[in-house]
Amino acid sequence: MNVIGPYLKAVTDVWNGLTHDDKFTKDTALRGDWHKKFLRRERERVNDWYKINFQGFYEQPEYSRFLRDNFIRLFVLAGVERLITIRQSTEILRQRYLYAPTNLGAINALRSDGRLLGSFRGNFFHLLHTSAVQYLAVRHAEGDFLRYFILSLGLEAVTYPLETIKTLLHANVGRQFRGAYDALTQTFLREPSIGRLWRGLEFKLGHCTFYGLHLWAVSNDSWTSVLTLPLLLLSYPLLVLKTHSQIANTPLAGETSNLEFILQRITSGRGIRSLYAGAIPYTLLNTVFLWYLPSIFSEKKKTRVLDEIADQYEVPKQTGRYL
Repeated sequence: MNVIGPYLKAVTDVWNGLTHDDKFTKDTALRGDWHKKFLRRERERVNDWYKINFQGFYEQPEYSRFLRDNFIRLFVLAGVERLITIRQSTEILRQRYLYAPTNLGAINALRSDGRLLGSFRGNFFHLLHTSAVQYLAVRHAEGDFLRYFILSLGLEAVTYPLETIKTLLHANVGRQFRGAYDALTQTFLREPSIGRLWRGLEFKLGHCTFYGLHLWAVSNDSWTSVLTLPLLLLSYPLLVLKTHSQIANTPLAGETSNLEFILQRITSGRGIRSLYAGAIPYTLLNTVFLWYLPSIFSEKKKTRVLDEIADQYEVPKQTGRYL
């Protein structure tokens, strides 16, 4: 009577399950041919990457993918977004005398406000605003740039209060606000008007217009990109004015919201350079994470991206379906 066999059989089954590919054995003529196994897995890898990009170009984007594609920017680098806001608002903050008016000074202000956790202050409203403007615009544009441009401007205007709350929490270096509700309460006590939440919208829409022009030029490989890029860089002061308009006449700054006064305050310190405060981290952040968006609106760029993936493995290029 074999009393050892049944126990060894279980061990053998586990070992075979770890070392043998039954599906591969069934699909290939030569048992254990590692060359075919490698090529099959290589094709699966290329096909999966092709499929992901194909779906991103031609199918309705899912919100889960939007979060996955923007995970690094929206979560890992959330502190950079707050650093930019602090840098833009340095000239009128009550705490401006505690930190140098430089990017390093903004980093020190960020470190003093909770270090790691302080980087995520206000990030929830930034996530909501970005999702509403970028995800919904791309989803409903269906590859049409003009529709995307109009939708993004409209969504920007509708959801702008989220941007205002985010800015107030980002600039809350001295902990004047305990949270979003406290920020709104103290702000409305000084200026009891619902329009307060849309303060600075005209500056944001102005910058978005220049951004849209440059995005169109890049998407279509137009020569006008040599003109739209400098215009986009020159429009950065509009974002600084937007931030100052949102913070002015609040406990963070305590200054009047008059545009002339804001410009005087900004330029009284270091001159016109103050209008470009935070431009370097802002440019780096957006340059790194905006490479994929132009391809959505250009058939030529879509084909180029998919062909580059297909060239990694010698397979027929098929338009309209996966490899």
